Parts: sequence; C-alpha cells; structure tokens
Amino acid sequence: MTAGYRCDCKFGYTGRNCEIKVKTNNCENHQCSLGSTCVALSVGYRCDCSPGYTGTYCSTNNCANNQCVFGTCVALSVGYRCECRAGYSGTYCNTRINNCDNNQCTSGSTCVALTSGYRCNCSPGYTGTYCSTNNCANNPCVFGTCVALSVGYRCECNTGYNGIYCNTPINKCDNNQCKSGSTCVALTSGYRCDCGPGYTGTYCSTSNCANNQCVFGTCVALAFSTDASVTLVTVEPIATLE
Repeated sequence: MTAGYRCDCKFGYTGRNCEIKVKTNNCENHQCSLGSTCVALSVGYRCDCSPGYTGTYCSTNNCANNQCVFGTCVALSVGYRCECRAGYSGTYCNTRINNCDNNQCTSGSTCVALTSGYRCNCSPGYTGTYCSTNNCANNPCVFGTCVALSVGYRCECNTGYNGIYCNTPINKCDNNQCKSGSTCVALTSGYRCDCGPGYTGTYCSTSNCANNQCVFGTCVALAFSTDASVTLVTVEPIATLE
C-alpha cells in the first residue's frame, strides 16, 4: 500500500480514489414477489408491483381484506373495487336492489321482483309482458258482450243468440210444448202457442168441451171459450259459451 491515504469506497465503486463504478446487478437475489418486476437502482433496487399488489416487495394483495359483501373483489393498482352479484349494488355490494322500482307493469298488474329483472302478474283479462293487452280488444262477439278471462275471453250472448261468438239465432220453437195440433210462434223472448179450434191454455192442452155442461146434447168445441186467453211462454235461451 502506498504511503499517504486510502479510500474506503461506497458499495458499487472501486479504484484508488473510488472513481470506477463497479458493474453489478442489484436485482440479483431480489425479494420482489407475486409477478412484480425488479428495477435495479444506483443503490439497491425497487419492485414494480403487478396490478392488485402493493408493499415494498409487492407481497400484499389489495383484495386480502376486502369488504365486498355480495360481490367479487377486483384488485386494482391502488385499492380494489367490488363487482356486485345480480340484485345488489353499492360500493361494497351490500344494498339490495328493488327491481320493481320504475317498473312498466300496467292495467293494475302486480310487479314481482326477480333476482334479475322482474315480471308482471296480470289482472284478469290482460296479457303481455307488461299486461298492456286487453283480451277483449279484438273480440269477435257478434251479438253479445265480451268478457275478458285470465287467458282469452268468452262471449255472453244477447237474448235470441247462442254459439261461441253469439252469431247463431236461436229458434225458440225448438223443443216447444205446444199440443193438440197448435202452432208454435217464435218470439224475441220465448214463444206462444196458437191453439187450434176447441183448445185453450198456455200449451193448448185444454179442450173447451172438457168440462162442458151440455145435459141432453153434444158439446161442440169452439175456437175460443168465453174465458179464452193467449199466454206467452218465456223460454230462456240455452247458449253454450266456450
């Protein structure tokens, strides 16, 4: 050693006066973890962390102590965020969403919240996603009134008509009870029996001679007895409404 002085060089330098930089790799034997990148510095090194990790050596996962309640934690470069499950919202996914808020259900229908979205329970007589279709909107009831049902509709026929669409006139004289050769006359409501000579009664079943008082003679029935009257038979139409 030459007399005089010596230099105790800093790490990374050498030479009599420590003027020569030693080519070293400061990232050798580094402690950067979890996919982080070591960056050599003049003195030492630093760890550039992968997204979601922090700390000197990138050993801390940002989702390690997350507060996501009904959701999944997504680690970010700084901090994290919560991706909520269907039906939840909020910073920590702890607020239940009411899917019926601002629903489009109409016509008195009831909104039912589902895990994802909602459905409309329609009132009788309405259909469609939002219960906006009246089942009687395009009904073909001809001589009757449409009655909307939960599914479809039925026709309530006017007097004198029957059939699915109330388009078949009813013959009131079908299956009439007129007797004694009388004639059935169909009316708007029901029918009447026009009796033959010598018969009376609603159904012309009474002979005018039935209780005659002829003592020494023969009863001859006339067209009308002294108390004859015409009686209207009211028949309720039998209509099958399908």
